[in-house]
Amino acid sequence: AILAKDIDIFLTSGDNTVSLALETIAERLHQKKIPYFTNNFSDVEHGAFISVVADYSEVGRETAYMAEKVFGGMNPKDIPIYNFAPEKIYVNQALADEYGIRFQKQFLDRANKIKG
Repeated sequence: AILAKDIDIFLTSGDNTVSLALETIAERLHQKKIPYFTNNFSDVEHGAFISVVADYSEVGRETAYMAEKVFGGMNPKDIPIYNFAPEKIYVNQALADEYGIRFQKQFLDRANKIKG
């Protein structure tokens, strides 16, 4: 039903049902040259256009660092709360080329992986 409308881009985020149908969704969007954005790094390998994901390895390291402070005697109330979600960007350059979309160099320089 969504594909019957005139949409510019399509986004799905971490959903098990969508993950099971990802390749089908990606193929249908590809047929209409609609860029498909997700938040799972492996989706680019299965037809997504761009994936922007949280770097959970880095989140884990930061969490361990904070736990180390607490185990070292620091009171948890003295640890500042902040939003920590470092991102990784995965780009499907082959689709961008096919769709006639050009990325700025600064964006590609930030990408962690570019699928050619």
